[in-house]
Amino acid sequence: MNCREVRQRLLEIDLDDLESLRPHLACCPECAALVEAFRAAEFALDQQQEDFVNQTATLDAQWALALEQGEEAHPWRSLATGLLALVTVCVVVLALWPNPLPGPETPHPAAPVPLVIEELEQQHDAFDAVQMDPDLEGLDVQAQDGLLRTLLQEKTETFELLKQTVEDIVADDQIEKRWKAEAQLSLAEAYIGLGDSLADSSIPTYLAKNQREFYAMKLQHRADGHYITALGLCEVVKAKADKEGLSRLKSRAVKVRRIADRRRSH
Repeated sequence: MNCREVRQRLLEIDLDDLESLRPHLACCPECAALVEAFRAAEFALDQQQEDFVNQTATLDAQWALALEQGEEAHPWRSLATGLLALVTVCVVVLALWPNPLPGPETPHPAAPVPLVIEELEQQHDAFDAVQMDPDLEGLDVQAQDGLLRTLLQEKTETFELLKQTVEDIVADDQIEKRWKAEAQLSLAEAYIGLGDSLADSSIPTYLAKNQREFYAMKLQHRADGHYITALGLCEVVKAKADKEGLSRLKSRAVKVRRIADRRRSH
């Protein structure tokens, strides 16, 4: 097995399943160094992937709870796609609102923005402020890996806080449906931000050129999972806005969806 074949296999298997590659890794320092570079960031990335896989089911449960009383059941549509290597299957469930309101958008009376929505906007600003593209020049291997892991952890923590606020908004029956949809659209934008952070993340400078290219490819696979989640959330918001006659919100959902679709690799 040569270096090219090994790197293709690394795209297809988990880093814990390297038995078939061990003979080559034992005699090829370059491929062995590449595997170790991936291991350095793998734990934090796996935590983020687990959140990505579980997030859709959590939000679907919150929507079902919020709409349970007096709501008529409707068919659900799922969105699923497969990703190479570390991203598995993303399923986003689309629930349609009952009793559609025909015609143009119904004007809403001027009302103050709920405090929880203002809080969500502040959390989104804090999330955007965490950048994952530091200058790694001059840092040793351990310092580079440690800095990237720290930034990813900060990005994840700010995202989790934002996501929890969205779930609270969706579950609160005192909050208008339009604000629930606004919150979900904000979450879709956050998922795009997560994808961008991975896709644009600084790459360890101690890697060789071909290793850096492979490392970037693996990060893009991770980013694609977040873009796909954003696509599904936008479809949910678009459908709900359409049923409620919220044309401006629908247009925003379409715009955000286009951004997510452009960002993911095809």
